Amino acid sequence: MNSTLELISDYYHVGGSLKPNAPSYVMRQADQELYDALMAGQFCYVLNSRQMGKSSLRVQTMDRLRHSGVSCAAIDITRIGSEHLTPENWYGGIVSLLWQGFNLLSKVNQKKWLQEHEELSLVQLLDRFIEEVLLVYVPEKRIVIFVDEIDSIISLNFSINDFFALIRACYNQRVDKPDYERLTFCLLGVATPSDLIRDKARTPFNIGKAIALDGFKFEEAQALEKGLVGKVSHPQEVLREILYWTGGQPFLTHKLCKLMSEGLTVENPLSVEQVVRSKIIENWESQDQPEHLKTIRDRLLTNKHLTQQMLGLYQSILRHKEIDADHSYEQMELRLSGLVVKHNGKLKVFNPIYKRVFNQKWLNQELEKLRPYAEALSAWVESQYQDDSRLLRGQAFEEGWSWLVDKGLDRQNKFSIDEHRFLIASRVLDKRGTLAEADRQTINTAEELLAKVSNPMPVIRKVLRITKSEPVLAQKLFRLILNEQFPICQGEDEADWVERMVRERIIDNWESQDQPEHLRKIRDELVQNKDAENLLQLYRQVLQSGKVVADDNPKQLILLRLGFVVNYQGKLEVGNHIYETIFNQSWVDNELGKLKFQKQWQRLKLIILSGILIAVSLGIYTGIDLLSSASRCPLQEVLLNTCIATFAKVKNVPEGTFFYGGSTTFAPLRSQDIIDAINKAHPSFHLQYVHPAKKKPGSRTGIEMLLNDELSFAQSSDTLKPYELQAAIKKGFELEQKAVAIDGIAIYVNLSLPIRGLTLEQVQQIFTGEITNWQQVGGPNLKITVFSRNPKAGGTVDFFQDTVLLGRDFGSFKEVNNTTESLQRVADTAGGIGYATASEVVNQKTVPVKLLPLAKSADKPYVAPFSGTNIEKVNQLAFIDSSYPMTRKLYVIIKKDGGVNEEAGTAYANLLLSVEGQKLVEQAGFAPIRPLTSK
Repeated sequence: MNSTLELISDYYHVGGSLKPNAPSYVMRQADQELYDALMAGQFCYVLNSRQMGKSSLRVQTMDRLRHSGVSCAAIDITRIGSEHLTPENWYGGIVSLLWQGFNLLSKVNQKKWLQEHEELSLVQLLDRFIEEVLLVYVPEKRIVIFVDEIDSIISLNFSINDFFALIRACYNQRVDKPDYERLTFCLLGVATPSDLIRDKARTPFNIGKAIALDGFKFEEAQALEKGLVGKVSHPQEVLREILYWTGGQPFLTHKLCKLMSEGLTVENPLSVEQVVRSKIIENWESQDQPEHLKTIRDRLLTNKHLTQQMLGLYQSILRHKEIDADHSYEQMELRLSGLVVKHNGKLKVFNPIYKRVFNQKWLNQELEKLRPYAEALSAWVESQYQDDSRLLRGQAFEEGWSWLVDKGLDRQNKFSIDEHRFLIASRVLDKRGTLAEADRQTINTAEELLAKVSNPMPVIRKVLRITKSEPVLAQKLFRLILNEQFPICQGEDEADWVERMVRERIIDNWESQDQPEHLRKIRDELVQNKDAENLLQLYRQVLQSGKVVADDNPKQLILLRLGFVVNYQGKLEVGNHIYETIFNQSWVDNELGKLKFQKQWQRLKLIILSGILIAVSLGIYTGIDLLSSASRCPLQEVLLNTCIATFAKVKNVPEGTFFYGGSTTFAPLRSQDIIDAINKAHPSFHLQYVHPAKKKPGSRTGIEMLLNDELSFAQSSDTLKPYELQAAIKKGFELEQKAVAIDGIAIYVNLSLPIRGLTLEQVQQIFTGEITNWQQVGGPNLKITVFSRNPKAGGTVDFFQDTVLLGRDFGSFKEVNNTTESLQRVADTAGGIGYATASEVVNQKTVPVKLLPLAKSADKPYVAPFSGTNIEKVNQLAFIDSSYPMTRKLYVIIKKDGGVNEEAGTAYANLLLSVEGQKLVEQAGFAPIRPLTSK
């Protein structure tokens, strides 16, 4: 009885090779494939992870081959050793093992033969041994040399390329020396074919047949059932369950079978899962005897150069359950660890035991140990995210980002979120040098994407790379994404999506899409600077050379302040890809050409003025101070005559009756005085305002009427929308917008409300419903009542929603039809607030409301929409220099169809853009688009 139990307990073999007659040996498909290939004279290699049964396969195959008359010998590289060896020791060991393995000691004197050939190189010695001894003294028989544990060769401190090159040479010798057809090699170990000959200048090891060594299949593993008989009730089902947990991995399968057969009885059973959990998974490091799981772990973590890539691949497999298999070196190394297996073209975790042991928690712990910025991240988090000195720059940032990019975001893990925030902040700092308030807003906006975008980091990286973290542009793109205003197309990757967004929403027709106004502002500041010519030449130098040494001279400082260039690691480079595209070489040349013309024109004017002064002094010329008269009597006879004279100089004014309409903001520019001046200057140019028949008047309505051929041109208080531009193209023409005036949006409240002013953020929060009580902005405990026109009503509402509310929807509001009704409702409601174009409300005296000064942020000055103490005049200077937070331009929308309507729209815009036309704009309550030299 005891002998039977002892026999059963020894039935399973955990670790090491099984003997040829071992009853528990499992014959797999690989056994037959290897035997057949070697019998056919094929060179073979079995390259797989540890403890997959390679050595047992060799032992069994050698036994079968010998029974078939084949002469075999095995070189176990571990028997030779790998430490403190010289090449002479190593090659001498190979020859000795072959001499013994093929029983040649009695046939040839080894010592004497080696002395006779001591002048040969080591590889030549082995080559000569094969040809002069092995093939001669093992005649006629087929010869197979097994080289086992070849991965031990890789750790040698000298090259072994020649050894594998010799094996390949033996194969090639078959063409010239038929006796070599009897000789075959079989290589076994934990390696890849590329490991065998690492010298890239030599022909790779590209011969032989690869033998795939898979895990045990149920139908193959029936030999294992015997050891379970008498120990479990249903050996077949238990065996099937064992193979489920191990995936057929030979070492684990034998170990689990042994555990199930020891200490269990039919009367006192334990399930396979219970044994797996208690004997293998729980406290696995202390129970891993003989070592198996530690072997896998060490294979993953020992090579620091590859660990990061392998763990990154493994994380993708855990997250997606499987990934596409390829022949990359990283995937091959991961497979050689034994942790994953290739199946049907996919890589997946080998078995449930591995998945439970090497789980996400284990992976996170190991990844954290590898994190190149662990100390800096920890210090930054401890500083409440305020210590910018801990953020990464330059190469450190690039290495950190490369490390993180494939790890993925765990939204349930605060550490993972902090880590991503750290890299985002580092990216912004790396390009901006220091973090201003606007840069921190960029970071905050980017962080919002972490919660809303499925794969946020590639999107954030692309936006920050294209904009080089410029706040206005980066935040605009982030808002487009967050508000789902620019959806990704099917099949489009994140990088292409961002590039398309930049092209369509910023670069194309950039002057009409520049909301909030940024590109035009920095352009105007540059070209209107008194040193514009030198600034443009410096900017051109940066464009052409790519980088200019930064020395903080005054011109460089101006370009840096405007953002046209940035200082990156002591070099000036173009601010970002968007600037480089819009403000390109052609643009610079054009602006320099304009400045040259202006200089010539100034010289000409001086000459003319000198001539006039001479003529006056001689009594030849007298003139009238028309401007003074006009200022004394704005739209009376003198100004009207002056306007008529100026308007008459505008060329290419067509004849006929032309219909126009659109924005209600333009109402002051439709006064009869202005129409009369135009008619007198061009009697055949008749303008007729058209009120929409079914819709309320407004910018959008006017543009729609223009598209439907109901108008010759339109007036708009907002820029053209992409869908309007596309609609025009479909109809066979284009739309052009010409700015003719600057306007502001005024915020007004009930006269009794004790509110001195609001920040732009507070305005946004009030109109989106985030702030609902005046107490929240320093006022009384009083409900806020918002009044607004319908969001689809026109340009003013569009502009307010797009620019002031940043595309967000209005909160709760009471709808009004026009500005007059809005003013009246606010005046009648204690907590009322409304908005309208400044020109309509600043100089109105009918309805008593309070116009509020606004600030761009809490640390910026409050600016009123009216001029100083004169509440009847708009603050033109603040509108022109954009110090007032809510300004916009008014446009004439021209139908570019090459016909008379295009001429009419262009002529009307040119009339308003003339010197006296701009004075009329000013008198109508707007700021001129062109600065006036005298008042």
